Amino acid sequence: MTFSLDRRGLLQTALMAGLPVAGGACQTAAAQTDGGLRLVSLPTRVFKVADLAREGTEAWFVNVAVASEAEIAANVERLEVALFAGQNEVSRRTYPALAARTLAIPNPPAAAFRLNEQAPSAPPFFPFAFRIVSRERAALNVNRMRITIGLGDAARGDLTVSADIDIGVYEQRTALIFPFRGAGIVTQAGAANGGHRNRSGQFAVDAMALSPNYAVQTGEAFAVNNDLVGFGRDLIAPAAGMVVSARGDRPDQPVPGESNEDYHLPEFRGAGDPGNHVIIDHGTGEFTMVAHLMAGSLRVAAGQRVAQGAPLGRLGNSGDSFAPHVHVQLMDGPRWEFANALPCRFSNVNAQSLNRGEFFMAR
Repeated sequence: MTFSLDRRGLLQTALMAGLPVAGGACQTAAAQTDGGLRLVSLPTRVFKVADLAREGTEAWFVNVAVASEAEIAANVERLEVALFAGQNEVSRRTYPALAARTLAIPNPPAAAFRLNEQAPSAPPFFPFAFRIVSRERAALNVNRMRITIGLGDAARGDLTVSADIDIGVYEQRTALIFPFRGAGIVTQAGAANGGHRNRSGQFAVDAMALSPNYAVQTGEAFAVNNDLVGFGRDLIAPAAGMVVSARGDRPDQPVPGESNEDYHLPEFRGAGDPGNHVIIDHGTGEFTMVAHLMAGSLRVAAGQRVAQGAPLGRLGNSGDSFAPHVHVQLMDGPRWEFANALPCRFSNVNAQSLNRGEFFMAR
């Protein structure tokens, strides 16, 4: 199994566990054990979103790792996921040793659980991690989950580490519009829709701009960026605020249909490089990132105030991009590498949520 931290896919292995609803502060309380172990979870604020409409389900996602100050040699003996609505336990699922070991991600890189920019570059040793993918009926009103991991250590015997994680329903504070106007198609949506999975982008949307009659291409060719209708479409600010980050000097991927790592920054190679991008602080504790702008098209600078709908640049194909498209996400901090994802919707799009393959018209 592999473990990676990137904007698209934090923890590339999934642990499937059925779960439900919530509200609250959405903070994680790590419980210490006698063995000096604790659980670290990302994101640090966990929110659920509407999932399968016909089934009335909700979904949420969290990555948890066992942390130890010193390197240990241990085996996973048990994984347990319990769900609560208030103080009432509504579900418990236990994975015995064989299943838990199959789902465990051994020795994930410590940098993957770096909580913020100021955190040490070398945090504690992480012998195991799991990705918990949760889906349950909304009627259960789950607002907390308890993760318990049992370990067998040859030197210290059986050890258990447990933590409670709040599960919240997010109330969006900023009225957003989609960052281009006109017809579009969603090429990748959030984690609940099989898309973005990382800490700050698990509710993100990728979309290609289309012609008024919903054509993707200008003709039969699919050889250069200009063969795509959306390449060069104006991108606009989703809401008013202060630009806290802006970059426009990155080259576009030259060939649509592939993401050549030679055009990624070395530190983000294979890690969801946003390329040319703008991050806006809306003054509500919410930040939007609009990414993959066309090379040389940037029209704003850090420190500049923008109004909703103000031009940011043009739709491009920079960074880790498969074809000309825009990536947009809402998050709770100015650095996408360390922020938590926030669910969002756009007032100029009729759909309550934008799912992969969905056509839409942004007014």
